[in-house]
Amino acid sequence: MPESPSIWNSLEVLKLIVSILTPAIIGILGVRFNRRLKELEHRQWTSQKVIEKRIQVYDSLVPHLNGIMCYFTYIGEWKDLTPPEVLKIKREADKIAHINAPLFPDDFIDSYNRFIEAGFRMFGKFGQDAKLRTDFQNRMPLLGEKWQTEWEQLFCEPDQITDRGEVRRLYNQTVAYMAKALDLGLGSAPR
Repeated sequence: MPESPSIWNSLEVLKLIVSILTPAIIGILGVRFNRRLKELEHRQWTSQKVIEKRIQVYDSLVPHLNGIMCYFTYIGEWKDLTPPEVLKIKREADKIAHINAPLFPDDFIDSYNRFIEAGFRMFGKFGQDAKLRTDFQNRMPLLGEKWQTEWEQLFCEPDQITDRGEVRRLYNQTVAYMAKALDLGLGSAPR
């Protein structure tokens, strides 16, 4: 009768299997860890590139928004801007904001649109520029001889004018959303 294998032989076989599997398991875990580490590095690199692009957008867009806000609130260099220049600034800002909107959270473009809608009545007659939601009659005496009567058609009716405080609040909110999207830990956007 053949002898049954001893317990000792079974333990030796088990030790042999464990000694073979241990490096294989460590190798598999090492490969998975390495892949995960590369994914994290790629995400960090991508996130850094997005932040860099957002900073570029911020640097190019905010001066336009500031110019619009200054014009509507009669502060800063508002007298240096003509109504056609303000409309040109709006078009440039629209282009920058909408091209780059996917780089920012939805709150940003919603806030941007609210700011622009506070300053401009859009979607008039086909081919017609947006109208400025501010009173030209207050500007005429302040600009004196620089005022051109053809600019008057670029303004809304008095009942469609937006309060200066509202324009400033929406400007601050939009800039705050952009700053928050830069993820620099500088605070949060106003509600």
